[in-house]
Amino acid sequence: MFKSKLKKVVGMGIITTGLFISALPASAITEYVWIRDVPEYQDAYDFVFDANKKEVTLYFKGKVPKIVKCDKVQNGMCYVKVER
Repeated sequence: MFKSKLKKVVGMGIITTGLFISALPASAITEYVWIRDVPEYQDAYDFVFDANKKEVTLYFKGKVPKIVKCDKVQNGMCYVKVER
């Protein structure tokens, strides 16, 4: 009788653990987005692409320019990784 109860407890523990693990969200999807389509850079008024360094200098009104490194360059366009 003791073995039967032990098996039930262990079995329920395994099932419960399996349910908790399956309910965890998967990691965020990472994708490449064109630098001009990234929401945090929408207020930039000028984008200067440096093909040699593979980076873009972003100019904002009243702020210091920001340099962003391209994760991928395709057809002369800079793409950065964004998690969604």
